[in-house]
Amino acid sequence: MDLKGAHIRNFYNITAGKSEGDERLRSPQLIKIPHYQRPYKWTPENIEKLIDDWASDIGDDPKYFAGSIVTVDDERSSIRCHQLIDGQQRFTTIFLANFVRFLLARVALRQGCAESGRAFETSDILKTFDEAIRFLLLSKQEGAVDGFSSKVSALVGRTFKDASKGDGEVFQRRKELAKLICLPDIFEDDDEYVHRHRKMLKGFIETKELALDYDRSSFKSALVSALSRSVILLSDQQKPKLVVAEEEEILSDHERRFVKAIQCIFEKFSKLVDDSNTPFDRAVEILSKIDDFLSSISLCVVQTGNSRDAYTLFEVLNDRSLALDDLDLVKNLFYKRFVESNSKMDDLEIDNVVQELDDQWVNKIFGDEGVQKTKLIAYLGVVFITGNTSVVYNKSEDFRSAVNEYLNSLNSYAPEKIKSHFNVFYAVKVILDKVGVRFKLKDLEAVKAEFESDASVFKKTVLFLHARDHEGVLSGLINYVLKYIQNKHDGSAELSEDCVLKVVSELVKGNGIEEIEKQSKAFWQASMMAQTAREPRDFSVRAIEKFNYESTNNNLAPVSISHEEFSELRIQFRRWLDLWKYDDNHLRVRLLFARLLTLQPSAEKDSLIAHAISYSVAQSKVKDLQLDHIEPRKPNESNAGAYFVEAEREFFVDGLGNMMPLTAEVNSTRGNTPAKDAFDFYSEAGLKSDHPLVKLTKDLFDDHSESIGEKQVPKASFFRERKAELVNMFGLAVMH
Repeated sequence: MDLKGAHIRNFYNITAGKSEGDERLRSPQLIKIPHYQRPYKWTPENIEKLIDDWASDIGDDPKYFAGSIVTVDDERSSIRCHQLIDGQQRFTTIFLANFVRFLLARVALRQGCAESGRAFETSDILKTFDEAIRFLLLSKQEGAVDGFSSKVSALVGRTFKDASKGDGEVFQRRKELAKLICLPDIFEDDDEYVHRHRKMLKGFIETKELALDYDRSSFKSALVSALSRSVILLSDQQKPKLVVAEEEEILSDHERRFVKAIQCIFEKFSKLVDDSNTPFDRAVEILSKIDDFLSSISLCVVQTGNSRDAYTLFEVLNDRSLALDDLDLVKNLFYKRFVESNSKMDDLEIDNVVQELDDQWVNKIFGDEGVQKTKLIAYLGVVFITGNTSVVYNKSEDFRSAVNEYLNSLNSYAPEKIKSHFNVFYAVKVILDKVGVRFKLKDLEAVKAEFESDASVFKKTVLFLHARDHEGVLSGLINYVLKYIQNKHDGSAELSEDCVLKVVSELVKGNGIEEIEKQSKAFWQASMMAQTAREPRDFSVRAIEKFNYESTNNNLAPVSISHEEFSELRIQFRRWLDLWKYDDNHLRVRLLFARLLTLQPSAEKDSLIAHAISYSVAQSKVKDLQLDHIEPRKPNESNAGAYFVEAEREFFVDGLGNMMPLTAEVNSTRGNTPAKDAFDFYSEAGLKSDHPLVKLTKDLFDDHSESIGEKQVPKASFFRERKAELVNMFGLAVMH
């Protein structure tokens, strides 16, 4: 690793050389944020915490450690430049604090020259101004910044020297000073003052080079705009006050974030000084506080000789789980590889590509999504792009590792390729949206879909796997769908937005798309029948390996369950149904009952066929279907003789043979009425007596119950026989 060194440095020394004795100390150099870095994102809360921590921690120790940053010392650049790989948020905040100092020093210089007897304080302000500007701007012409500072110093000196010549001379010098430091020569209460200030400051900045720069032109423009909009007012009657020149313009998110940061910094340091002082003295004290902050706040600056080593350090220093509401770490891996692979491309062209992708990432994919959906989109997209079968949904750090490994394997990375990769994430989002994936009450959505006559098998399968938290199984199905779109419907293989919208609309309704319906059914069966998640996950892995972004096999024949695998799944299916009890997860049993409610035996009685939903439960009630105990769990003690009594009562009552679907509304009114009365409630819920499921249950109850006085009580054989019949019917439902 090409390490240039690691040193504890304050703001002034961040870009200094290798050793503390290097003559370049306190000689500013350009800090540049690469294309692939995210924008400035610190909120006022982040800024306030930094300043509060500094203010509370600083005491006898003149240093306050604020973390680390990683830079690349690019000695090949015509201007000595450090690429900032990690620590952008902290450094930018400190840079903006210096800018606030620059703004305040300008108006304090003008005010000091306007008040007699302020020569000493103004001399100190002049030093502060000189230091602030040297670490704010780099001259486009060598020595221009130093020359500018010398002119300001000379003019301030002449102002006080000419004080003996009368007000006319002093007024003229102050006017010259205002013009030189780009302050309007009109009173601050003039309606034109803020507008003129913005125009003059913007022009001043643009003739120099900001010491903080972005490869992304939109970020750079936002920073320049925010700086030039910031105005500090100060007079003998007006205490220092910061205003923003918005002028009825709509600020971009980036501009507004910089503006808010500048406002927060000014307000925070203003609160640290005595409010009873005169306006000028208050300005001097605020300047002093910012001076102390910039001198004492320290960072561990790790410098490397190349970006690869710098980014390796960044990954080590940021070895943490992916922030689910902020996928910048994953996104930046794509940007980094793209920028490094296209070093000969025009910077503006690179910037345009990255900006276009950033707009898509924020506005069309992740911008308005919650944490859970964001994570699912990222996971499914990463699995398809990389074809990596070891990525685990609940180990978000795997996302970065898989993407990094995949991108490093590419020989080149053209604009068309990175755009196609971003379209993958867009396609996943569209699929989840069209299917109707939710993250609350997702089991109800899965049950409801079983009753939708126009819901495809694909839609039902996605909702089922999602409700089971089988993301690792779902990834295999999504891989197949994305490969299908890529190969069959998009000749460019870029998963264009129009193509994605068209195909996804087809596959979620009605009979869907034949190949996808067939593949979906296999996934549904594997997940429904398997006793554990291992078998469906193995099935999914086969699909991921066969169908991923880079796979060249154009054969879209769905991955199938072999005869031997299906035989094993049948065994597991009967096993978990036999062992199932009421306290286990209900989803699969509820879904199987839901299928039985929409199916009836065929004429051959070895298969099931669909029937109208009106034949059973009302459509508006189906999503609230619950599992009801035919024989109640807790008998009514006042009518104890009407209930099943057995040493193993709990085993039978909580087993599959005693379960019946019932709407939530009716279930809440039934209470613990005896089993023989249950059929009245089923009828009330819409399950009529001639429904195959109800008829079977009633026939078995009549055949396997005993009369005790006027009471009809089920026997143990009722639960055994009914469970056996249900297992057979569920088996037919799985095959439908």
